[in-house]
Amino acid sequence: MERLVLIDDHRRRRREPAVTGFLRLATAVCGAWLALQGGAPSWGQASPQDELAAAAKADESGRYEEAVRHYEKFLSTQAALPLSPAVIEARTRLADADFFLHRYRESLEALKPLPFDLVEDATPDRVASSKGSAPKQAGASAIPVHAWLVRGLDYLDLNQLPDAIKCLHQTLVLDPDSGTARLALGDALARSGRPEEAADAYREQLRRTPGVAEAWYKLGVVYTDLAQKVSTDFARERSDSALPVLLAAEQLEDRGDYWGAAQALLPIVHSSQPSPATSSGPANPSADNPHSTIPQQSFQPGLHADLGAALLYLGYPRAAGREFGAELSQDPESLPALLGTVEIEALGSRWDEALEAFQRLMNLYPGELPLRLESPPPAPLSEAWKQGRVALPPRLADLPAGKLLSLWLGSDGLGWPARLDPAETKCSPPPANQRLNPGRWIAEVCAAQWSEELNSKTGLNENQTARLIELDYHLGRYEESRERARILLRSAPNDAWAQYWLTKSYSALAGQCFAKLAELSPDSARVHEMLARSDADQNRLSAAGHEYEVALHLAPELPDLHLGLGTVYWLAGDWTRAEDELKKTLELSPGSAVASYELGDSYTQQHQWQQAVGPLKRALTNSAVESRARLDLAKTEEELGQPSAAIEDLLLLAPGDRNGEVHYRLAMLYRKIGENTEAQAELATSEALRKSSDQLSQQRLEALEQEGGDVQSFQTPK
Repeated sequence: MERLVLIDDHRRRRREPAVTGFLRLATAVCGAWLALQGGAPSWGQASPQDELAAAAKADESGRYEEAVRHYEKFLSTQAALPLSPAVIEARTRLADADFFLHRYRESLEALKPLPFDLVEDATPDRVASSKGSAPKQAGASAIPVHAWLVRGLDYLDLNQLPDAIKCLHQTLVLDPDSGTARLALGDALARSGRPEEAADAYREQLRRTPGVAEAWYKLGVVYTDLAQKVSTDFARERSDSALPVLLAAEQLEDRGDYWGAAQALLPIVHSSQPSPATSSGPANPSADNPHSTIPQQSFQPGLHADLGAALLYLGYPRAAGREFGAELSQDPESLPALLGTVEIEALGSRWDEALEAFQRLMNLYPGELPLRLESPPPAPLSEAWKQGRVALPPRLADLPAGKLLSLWLGSDGLGWPARLDPAETKCSPPPANQRLNPGRWIAEVCAAQWSEELNSKTGLNENQTARLIELDYHLGRYEESRERARILLRSAPNDAWAQYWLTKSYSALAGQCFAKLAELSPDSARVHEMLARSDADQNRLSAAGHEYEVALHLAPELPDLHLGLGTVYWLAGDWTRAEDELKKTLELSPGSAVASYELGDSYTQQHQWQQAVGPLKRALTNSAVESRARLDLAKTEEELGQPSAAIEDLLLLAPGDRNGEVHYRLAMLYRKIGENTEAQAELATSEALRKSSDQLSQQRLEALEQEGGDVQSFQTPK
């Protein structure tokens, strides 16, 4: 993880009183040196005191090269003398200057004569959080705390992480208030594969200094990494459960990959026992997904709702409606299924039904519904609304639910209240045997009541604890759900619901960190860039574009900002605006292979074949985009009448072909130039790869394709 050290307290010691004190300390040493030399220095030769004064002045003004020269001259006069406090301080300041010049090895060399080896190793469990002052260890007083800090930062920049952790721990033993040391320690722990300890360090710094934006950013990044790690481990360790698939599908939907989510969910949903709301007969799991290791199972909360959401975004509203109905038949208060029902009814201009379901959501989930509304409506519904093909009747538009629904349908998901004002509702508990059924949605008023009830008990069993974790999450108590899930997994490491909610809690906490970051630093271009990246990762392209535009207004000459905005436009298919930003990126940073690829691809999408060639060839130097750039280049060469060049490019990609696309394109090119034998061989290879790849079955594809006209078939309200 990127190290972003707070320079504020690292520079704090440069104030004039500290410099004056250092010069005063050195006066006695310099006097002793003069006495040993037999008097004043010869004419034109600077005294050690003069060198120190010049070094301190240059140091204070940020002229580090000059400061280094003066410190080195002073230290050369002290070589024959014992290691004194003044020499230790001078070496610390020399190392500091080298650090600011990014000369980390030279900085370590300056500190090498100091007696670090006299100090016992700092014990991580004593100082990881450094909530209080620890007693100084033997020999520590001989070394300034700043020397430990600079040494730790040097080791961190050189990626010598165990040494960095040891030095930064010792810094915190001597100075528990050092924000730079604690944040750097968190960075070192994160890069050492110890993210939980890194999060502890960042949280402790935020407890001490809650207004430090840097700490919020670092904690958000660690939470994001932890969510990914838990999710990956979950999928690997619990291949017998549908929950990892559900979690992976939700993450794909968050990134806008609805096709990938549908591919993940369909085999699982169709291998489950059919719901009364579905019209199809029992599925044959071995025929639908012969590679699935997940057995047939009863209703799994969330599967039908998430599949419905993916299908609706893909433009199959009737299939989506059936999935929402299947979910609600088993879980009548499912928030995602109810919201999906609102979307389906609105798309069909059945506004009374849509408003009834939406008002129910407002009453059931006044806290969580606004979080869901931060994401824009599904593209088919949003486009139909903006084009006027669906419109809320005037008799409903002034109702509270109508106003909120209209606002959401015409929005990009920005600027929602933290909580709605629901009508008075009372908890109507379901039968006792369903109260602890994991995964099923319950009204927030009931969730709060049951959470309090479970918290009052001692000795909760595994199922009760898992349900309490879920209740905490739905009530927005993400820290509590995270901690409870971690505790439960220590005693029950295979509890699938604990792993599921732990991942969700980490993701929610990361979102809170980035929101706090925006609140603290509204005028920081870098903060807006970080927020834009977070939004883009979650496929909130409109929000990401807004953040990049704000950042560019604050810092218009940063190439990374132009690249980020260009990428957002490129992902959204806005090729013209993408082209403008990507060209600006290459003006400021000509070596950007990513910008070259995206610019070349933008030209390809617009069939501007000749303009695409140069950028695509420049992108071939970067392994991260080489394959995609070469595919585009082959297409461009084919369109420009250069089939042989296109074949050469595709042959380089053929060994990595996983779904038959490259071999199919080779077959078409061979056929074009009359090489029929090669064409047949490539077609056979393409067909074999296509059949073995993990895709939706042809039967399901055809079933979905039959619904392709559903969106256009809905009537515009009169």
